[in-house]
Amino acid sequence: MKIIVGLPSRNESKSIRNVVCQIDQTLQGAKLSSNLDIIIVNADCESDDHTSVLFSTTETFLPKISLSCSLGKGNAILRIMKFAVEEENADGIILIDTDIPQVPKAWLEAFLQLAHEGFDLVLPRRKPLWNAGDLTYQICFPVLTALWGVDMRNPIAGEVFISRRLIKKCLEVEWHRHSLGYGVDFLISNIGSSLKWGEVYLSTTKGNPLRSFHLDSDGNIRMGRKFYDVLESVIYFSRSRLCQPPPKSIHYSTIDYVSWDADQVHVNSELESLALNVQRSFNSIANYRTFLGDDLTDHLLKFRCVGKSFKGISLEVWYECLSWTIRFYDPIKLSDCNKKLLETLFLSRVVGHYFEIIGTSQWYDGIISSATLLFEKRLILFDWYSDANDTDL
Repeated sequence: MKIIVGLPSRNESKSIRNVVCQIDQTLQGAKLSSNLDIIIVNADCESDDHTSVLFSTTETFLPKISLSCSLGKGNAILRIMKFAVEEENADGIILIDTDIPQVPKAWLEAFLQLAHEGFDLVLPRRKPLWNAGDLTYQICFPVLTALWGVDMRNPIAGEVFISRRLIKKCLEVEWHRHSLGYGVDFLISNIGSSLKWGEVYLSTTKGNPLRSFHLDSDGNIRMGRKFYDVLESVIYFSRSRLCQPPPKSIHYSTIDYVSWDADQVHVNSELESLALNVQRSFNSIANYRTFLGDDLTDHLLKFRCVGKSFKGISLEVWYECLSWTIRFYDPIKLSDCNKKLLETLFLSRVVGHYFEIIGTSQWYDGIISSATLLFEKRLILFDWYSDANDTDL
């Protein structure tokens, strides 16, 4: 097999050497002990901190190739995909994020094992962490379960294996703005869901800060471009999926489940700070009645808090928001103010999720159960979209 280890990067001078060295040390042994041809490929998105130079000058046993591309994670992955199939005739790609402090040997060995077994898409499943999985569990996972009928727990992972067959299918579709950015991971997962996909259970964590939140100019917590790219990718592919027959059953991972002892969830300063910050934006929800409509606004107003701690919104109301967004979201016509409102609703659900599981070790059990219930309502979702498409859209 010829395998490309693809490293998309943007200003990762602090970590790129370490990532390359760990990959090289692990995979040179795999190359010597089996019939493997491995190349490490960096696709750099206009870094101004010499990331590509540091990559090229790092001494390795395995050959390295340095590529350049326009800004956007999707642009980097697209460049790697085209290089893999058009220039190297590779059998697959292992993608690794370059902002992580460690690349455990077990990760790479697990991906290679399933690549040998003929899988087209291999995703990681990790033990749940306090500051991980917000976009995954509030948007991507339930939508994939309900509309595609797949139990992919980590569909927007930075570490995945992609076969040559899946690469070619990805290259056959149109890559919109969101797919050239952070929405690329959802593009890969929803296309790969129709092929042979599986999961590897990675007990070692990434070891880096996982949340992508920052403060905007008004002091509000935001996720920014990453949120909008992922949301727009989910909406785009969901609308396409809703025009097709609904799935008949849920497809679960073919890999045996590994159970971890989950830690009990406690209130912490991060959650309290997030709740207080989101509350300020959420309490203006009544001003958006014209935009959201009366029914949804009335449901949201039940969670508005004045003079007491904000506990977020419920999963049921969040699914109402998500369904509404899939139907009406228009990135061209929507004002920046209304886009920020949708991000506020998402953050309100993040807060709600953690307050619901305080004092337990349930973590994502409720979300998984709710995603399954959402699948059971799939016929309503497909019929609803069909009717809406005939009239409003």
